[in-house]
Amino acid sequence: MKRSKIIKRGILGFIIFCVIGCAGRSKKEENSLVAETYSISLERFDRDLPPFVSGTINDSLRFIKEYYDFLPIYCYGILDLPQNGPKDSIYNQTGLNEFLSHPAIKKLYEDTETAFQKTDDIEMSLSDAFSRYTQLFPGSYIPRVLTHVSGLNQSIITSDSLISISLDHYLGASYPGYQNVYYPYQLPAKERKRIAIDAIQVWLYTQFPQNDTDKTLLDKMVYEGSILYALQQIFPQKELKEILGYSDNDIAWCQKNEKAIWDRIIRQRHLFATDLLLKNKYLEPAPFTSPISSESPGRVGRWIGWRIISEYMKKEDCSLSQLLEQIDNGEQILKTSRYKGS
Repeated sequence: MKRSKIIKRGILGFIIFCVIGCAGRSKKEENSLVAETYSISLERFDRDLPPFVSGTINDSLRFIKEYYDFLPIYCYGILDLPQNGPKDSIYNQTGLNEFLSHPAIKKLYEDTETAFQKTDDIEMSLSDAFSRYTQLFPGSYIPRVLTHVSGLNQSIITSDSLISISLDHYLGASYPGYQNVYYPYQLPAKERKRIAIDAIQVWLYTQFPQNDTDKTLLDKMVYEGSILYALQQIFPQKELKEILGYSDNDIAWCQKNEKAIWDRIIRQRHLFATDLLLKNKYLEPAPFTSPISSESPGRVGRWIGWRIISEYMKKEDCSLSQLLEQIDNGEQILKTSRYKGS
């Protein structure tokens, strides 16, 4: 089995064209940083698991040692298998057998293996993204990166030391198995090209969590906007629409109606609302953002948050790491940005 290797391949000098530096380094100082590049190799837990469960693997103890940190997460966090006693502290053999022998899971496994026989493109995207991540967040930790089949449970799983990607979530919007499971607006997120963006986004959420206690819609929008802004710097070759998961029409609608969106948020007195359901309507996946318009794309609150952060970063000599360390003060960030809907 292949263990993830994070290898320093050399020292390359290049300029990072982004707005960085707050209470630490200035923009000029960070623009001159020397970057280290990293090579990410996916650990194919999805391939290694079936022979372990069937008993055909040559070295079961090696498999358990290799995936000791991930096995309990997979069995009890992802598959929600019952944990019956001390023998089940690492994995549930019976539950894994039942999961892998289910006809629907067998089909999903086969289709995932066919679609992901080669993963060079994913490894390249992740290698480039984590190289930029370490440039933008000096001293940061690079996790192991695994792949698994979840039976369409969570798409990305993280812990303190690893990320695991549920490959069965990325078989393409037209995959027949998705048609009766997901709504049409959810299908564009099921494309292979989303994997690296989704993985890094979840890692950022893990490394820079927001304290959710009594957070306002403004706080949440600013937080989401900061994550989107960071993703832009980590994936400079990708357009904003790709990072947001928007179409050209979605972006055009937001740009055309930006002032109206902001005015509506203010007029409805939603900016400082703390109601969870209301915040979700602005920020969670949906066919449209219901407090705004049935013609709007979903998650418009994230786009407004990105606009606020974009204006803020034009006015502050602020590093990306420092930005994400002050994300609990949305009101101050809005005031400094002087954003008013355009």
